[in-house]
Amino acid sequence: MNSHPNEHGLDALCDAGVQLDEASSLSSLLARLEASDDPAERERIALAPMMLRAAALRRALGDHKGFAAWRRAAKSHGVALSVWDEGVRHAERTLRDEVAASERVGPTPPPDEALALKRSAAPAGCAEYIDAFVAPGGASFEMEPGSLVVTEVRERAEGSSSRPRSRQLLNAAGRVLSVVEELALPDATPTVSCRVGFALDRGAPFAVDVRAEEFNAMRWVASATGMRVVLSAGRDVPDLVRLALNTTRQHAPTERRHAYLGWIHEHGRWLKLHAGGAIDGAGVVRGVDVRVSSRLARYRLPPPPTGDDVREALQILRELVSLTPSQAVLPVTAFVVRAMLGPGAGMCHLHGRASSGKSHLAAMALSLVGEFEGPRALPGEWERDTEKFTARVLAIAGDVPWGLDDWRPAIDPTGARFHGVARALFNMSGRGALSRDRGFNETPDPRGAGLSTGEATPVGGSWSALSRLLSVELPDRVALPGGIYAPGVDDDPREAFVSRAPSWLTAAGSWLVRWLAPQMDRWRDPRQPTARARLVAAEREALSRWGVRDSARAVDVIGPTALGAEVLVSFLDAHGVLSHALRAVLEQQIYDALEALRHARAETLDTWHPGRAWVATLAAQLRAGTCHVRMVQGNRMLSAAPPSARALGWRHRNGFFEEQGPCVGLRIDRYPDAICIDARVALDLLRREERRGGAVPEIHTPDHLARELVAADLLATRENDRRATVRPRVDGAQVPRLAVKLSAFDLVDAPEGASVDEDTD
Repeated sequence: MNSHPNEHGLDALCDAGVQLDEASSLSSLLARLEASDDPAERERIALAPMMLRAAALRRALGDHKGFAAWRRAAKSHGVALSVWDEGVRHAERTLRDEVAASERVGPTPPPDEALALKRSAAPAGCAEYIDAFVAPGGASFEMEPGSLVVTEVRERAEGSSSRPRSRQLLNAAGRVLSVVEELALPDATPTVSCRVGFALDRGAPFAVDVRAEEFNAMRWVASATGMRVVLSAGRDVPDLVRLALNTTRQHAPTERRHAYLGWIHEHGRWLKLHAGGAIDGAGVVRGVDVRVSSRLARYRLPPPPTGDDVREALQILRELVSLTPSQAVLPVTAFVVRAMLGPGAGMCHLHGRASSGKSHLAAMALSLVGEFEGPRALPGEWERDTEKFTARVLAIAGDVPWGLDDWRPAIDPTGARFHGVARALFNMSGRGALSRDRGFNETPDPRGAGLSTGEATPVGGSWSALSRLLSVELPDRVALPGGIYAPGVDDDPREAFVSRAPSWLTAAGSWLVRWLAPQMDRWRDPRQPTARARLVAAEREALSRWGVRDSARAVDVIGPTALGAEVLVSFLDAHGVLSHALRAVLEQQIYDALEALRHARAETLDTWHPGRAWVATLAAQLRAGTCHVRMVQGNRMLSAAPPSARALGWRHRNGFFEEQGPCVGLRIDRYPDAICIDARVALDLLRREERRGGAVPEIHTPDHLARELVAADLLATRENDRRATVRPRVDGAQVPRLAVKLSAFDLVDAPEGASVDEDTD
């Protein structure tokens, strides 16, 4: 500021902070001012901010002669001196503010020796909380464990010296350690939060997570830190603390956190997220943060084994698939392997008598995807978990089976919750609803699978749900080496299988994930990681290779297990665990298990077909006396009771038979092997039973009923190929009826030709 300007003043302007391009622009303005003949243009150039700034710099640098020459030149060009002088004074005030700000803020100085000494002497983990920095606006902060101090410069009257003021804001040092972008689901919008660390004067530093929308309000300090961090009194204290934290936030790294499980495709590779991190084709992936709830914490895999541990883990897996009964062990294990590949595996329900080892077998199979030990290790329970909770978990726990233990009719009488979960998993779609404010309240689509256990399977009228379910029966107790409840190591020199299997199976699952990662493009599209088109094609091909033929719905239900079995055999064979003879035996057992599943499934669906279930329900209503059937002879309706009257809704009272409830059908002599049912009356009766909470078939229209009866081959006769009804004439009127086979109503307790029941009150 003590240098003198040259003839044109350009050197002095550059020394005072004017950039070179600004100085060249000033030279062009001076040339234009001298060459212009237009008075208006000369006035505009003379009053340009750059010209006024240059004049103010001349006077500030002591070049009064040059300043006076510029002032005379401005007057000679027709510029009013009062306007020119006011513009110069404004430029001087601007320059003075810029100089003051640069002297007050300036660049953040590097830590001095005293600061470095403090950091070197700080306790473990506290060095980063010893710092000094200047925030935008001029406030300087100093912090060390136990204090955050601000020093502000308070301006007095114009021209007087400033007065610094220091005060403590917090009883702790604080800084933003990282900015976290958390993904609740693969396609969800990231939720941004800050991880803020605090260091008190005593104890180790700690950190809290603060959501981005709550950060600026600063009301979270007391609640998030458990009242350990306290703000000092003062109206502007929250603003200053926020300013200090935001200043440290500028240099904080950005991290991505995953709050879900499953395969993801990043940087040209597939990696599997589990509760403890991620695994890819090379092993453990460092730097991947996965945070899930405690209910999902069991889905944690160890690092893939190495050396002799690989063969030991695979030998235990081979022992698992060698257990009996193989028609239950193999489908459950194959189902878990298929669930590890991606969505669409559906739901597998393992049922059998009490104490047969259902939960234990399910837990051992689940050990391939996490830490599940013992029969009570399944993470979910039908009794305590609601359908909404289960639906949410199935969306978060991707590419793993969610275990649900102990389904009982007592906790789900109609099977609505069970069938709702099975339907959602088969269709891979959540439920949509509107909230009270008419906003969307959707349940996310499931990304995992379901492995359920129970002593029974919900049946009845839910045929459509049963057709979407893989039901596996455990006929006998699982025969484990050493027994399910094997003795301890002291009693059994070979370590009991039940005690050593879970941890080794988890290691085998970790190695299986590493083996699958380089091959995932076979089953998943990297461009659409959640799509399952390739998986469906692979399931159909696998079922065909196993030689199982059935309808498309059976392919969709049994196909995932066939693909899982194929992957399991390939995995064991690729590592030399299976000899040629053992592989042939295992493949035959898998084929037998798949055929048994197909036959059992076909028998169940045939038994609980909607048409058959509807006729069975109507027969039960007739036996209960809710409705009745009348006799028709010679086109005239009779008042006498028909044969098997009690089974057709009649009761013997006071020496006479009386009909009960409305007439639901007719016994017509023209159709001796059928009961002609009035579809509308029968559907109304069953609808009333449904409103009372009874389980009824999912049939609600006469046309739907006719289609299901035709599909179940339950019609004795029909008018023609296009019309399923018959049209007998009764009392002079033609009435449409469905001629249902008499044998479907189970009248064995009172066969045709027997005498009329003589039951009394």
